[in-house]
Amino acid sequence: MKRWPAPAALAAAFLAIASGPALAEIVRHADFCPADPPLRQTTVIVDDSLVHRSPPGAPLPPENVAWIEPVRQIADVEVRSLGTMMPGEHLSVFVARRDTAELVPVFFGCSPNLSGADSAALEEDQSFVSKLIFGETTGEERRKDFLDALGDAFGLIIREDREPPPGDGDAAGFLRVLASTPSLYSLDNGIPRVLLITPFAAPAGAWRSVEDARRQGFAMADDLKVDFKLAEVYVVATQAGAEHAQDFADAYLLGSRARLAGWRKTGLPPVENPPAQVAVYGGAVDIAGIESPVQIRLAVDRQGSLVNSWIELTRIATAATPVTGKMICADETDCEVKGDGRLFAQAWSVTPLETRPGAQTMFDQDLAWSGFRHIEIGIEGERAEAWIFEPNVVMEVGGPEATGKKTLNGYRVPATLARGQHF
Repeated sequence: MKRWPAPAALAAAFLAIASGPALAEIVRHADFCPADPPLRQTTVIVDDSLVHRSPPGAPLPPENVAWIEPVRQIADVEVRSLGTMMPGEHLSVFVARRDTAELVPVFFGCSPNLSGADSAALEEDQSFVSKLIFGETTGEERRKDFLDALGDAFGLIIREDREPPPGDGDAAGFLRVLASTPSLYSLDNGIPRVLLITPFAAPAGAWRSVEDARRQGFAMADDLKVDFKLAEVYVVATQAGAEHAQDFADAYLLGSRARLAGWRKTGLPPVENPPAQVAVYGGAVDIAGIESPVQIRLAVDRQGSLVNSWIELTRIATAATPVTGKMICADETDCEVKGDGRLFAQAWSVTPLETRPGAQTMFDQDLAWSGFRHIEIGIEGERAEAWIFEPNVVMEVGGPEATGKKTLNGYRVPATLARGQHF
């Protein structure tokens, strides 16, 4: 069995990349793209300030391992499969250029991974039918083809004749580059997962406290108005030494319709399981006498855990809140979702779960869902009903006049399955 290089041997592995075409010539490897896209897609964005370039024929600078390794890991091209890509999952790779404030595409392809049934047909039964479907290739050969194409994309980046980008890898500069592209992906290719690889540097004291960091994160999201389309986001922050950097990123992403699902300084953070099923529901909720639209995405893995699931409320502004928990089904049409009760709408607070004496109240009518931490969703056929609440908490909501106020112990949200809708 032929073995592919470990991260420490990347320099030798890519010496064969003599030169790369201009970055405008995106590497496409659609050999393994299925007719019907999987339930998830993955987008990787590499900060140009991490790239150490060298001319054709010169050794590959070893510093590039900092960004190459997590790309390889999420692309699932290691000798031993990590299970980080679904069969046929779309993978796009971009470089964020700080000097021109643009995102440049360098790779598009689909994972060569096969489902268990397809893998068995390929490896054990090289019949006429399986050859028509898969070609006369082994799983290892498919993986090599994909790795070679990805290596070509690395070559585009490293061999390009460019001056080092300005700046010191600051977080704000990188986030502004992300705002340069109106849309990173189409939801037709599955619900989105994003990997950001960037120094995420900031001066000491940039964020004085959790509250300060989160306020600044929400403010930057409001300023830049990037729409991640309800993505689960993983960040490799190679130089994030400033205290509260992760709190800032968490708030920025939430305000940009995304959830910070993993954070690490080196290598790929642990990733969530892929969805086994995804359903979208639409409905409305009474908020202080006003019917407000609501959309719900329920994505569930094979163990019944929610992954990249959301409920979005539209009032004067839109607030999309991640939903975490479990789905338990009596049969295919009778299910119940139980939120884990740990955070939910507290995600919108600048002091989430702050309960010290004298702290601002956790529950506030100005927060999405008043900051309540619990959600339950009953599903019967194509109908669903969410109940959002906080045990033993009754709020007084409404206008400043006493006559305009009413008590509230939760929000009831009836909804209906929206077939064929992407959200």
